Amino acid sequence: MSFAAVADMRIDSHFSNRQRPQPKIKEYRVLGRTGMKVSDVSLGAAYTQDPALIDYIIDCGVNYVDAAERYSNGRIEELVGQIAKKRRKDFFLTTKLALRPTDTEEGLIDRFNKCLARLQTNYVDILMAHDSRSKELILLPAFHSAFQKLKADGKARFLGISEHDTTMAEVCNCAIEDGRFDVILLVYNFMQEKAAEILQNAKKKNIGTVIMKALAASHPVQIRNLTREQRQEMQNETSQKIAQFQAEHHLTTEEFAGAAIRWILQNKDVSTIIMSMRSFDNANQYITVSGGKFSPDDAEALNHYSRINDNKYCRHSCGICQTHCPFGVAVNDILRMESYFANYHEEKIAMQEYAVIDDARKHLPCSTCPGYCDKHCPYGLSVKERLINAHQMLTFV
Repeated sequence: MSFAAVADMRIDSHFSNRQRPQPKIKEYRVLGRTGMKVSDVSLGAAYTQDPALIDYIIDCGVNYVDAAERYSNGRIEELVGQIAKKRRKDFFLTTKLALRPTDTEEGLIDRFNKCLARLQTNYVDILMAHDSRSKELILLPAFHSAFQKLKADGKARFLGISEHDTTMAEVCNCAIEDGRFDVILLVYNFMQEKAAEILQNAKKKNIGTVIMKALAASHPVQIRNLTREQRQEMQNETSQKIAQFQAEHHLTTEEFAGAAIRWILQNKDVSTIIMSMRSFDNANQYITVSGGKFSPDDAEALNHYSRINDNKYCRHSCGICQTHCPFGVAVNDILRMESYFANYHEEKIAMQEYAVIDDARKHLPCSTCPGYCDKHCPYGLSVKERLINAHQMLTFV
């Protein structure tokens, strides 16, 4: 359980959103050379399941919505489409295609047209290459020729990439230097500051920047060989520690999330942050932060939180330990799936994503390995143990 998970678990159990003041977006920023003025806090729709919630979020002034072909096998695009068919002019829309080296121009255009059908629109504002992980893929000739045809047909206005793997810096900087990309989506938060250099590079080229994984909370719930009751007990214990931290700093969950968001927004190289909004409470607490100023109290709380959780949070896109694994285990992917399962309660998505990882890149050699990953993790995480436990968590074994 993490601050992110606690925040995301808040639901409207006692009051409906209509009984609360409706928050409004207070700041809009230009998304690089696209010229689009987007809300500083925007919607990452990957985990949103209610079209009425999307409708409400747009009513609050959010005007940038991020979707993808891969999210719930197209289901998220369908949900967004229920709103797009009646409110398309009220928001900017991004969707993403995962690329493969064997993709053809025709195949990509066909897949994209299916995205448009699910989204119930005849165009998207941004088409992104989804988590491509290599310079070769984002430069794939078939992808760029497909985009040029889609752009000429008025079906896609701008080009972008999303990246959160160990190659994030390399791939993002390649996209920036290439000159054909208008927007990048990447990881940046108060416990993962190195991406600031990528943001600076993008700003120099007038490329828009969209931030994901803003809350930087990843507390593993070790569940190997535990019963359901034991798992719940461990989650309760972690929740108690979070409550103690909040009490010491006089912070509510909403205030902590607000501090994390304000930390990002103080960087004017950031165009917008996409937040997962799963409930009306979620939407209210994140949208309320729009336009806020980062304070000394925010800084103190985040610094304390970083210190006590430094050896618990696996930095997305770090990859240092993975480069020292002689067996090629997909450490970054596996621990990201662990986070989706344990912290964000997206068990189905986590298990599906884990299932498609090549068996040879899973935890299989970890039990007898001396722990090269542990020795090289600069943050002191128990990487080996987490990989073994993640396998138990993400499979039916």
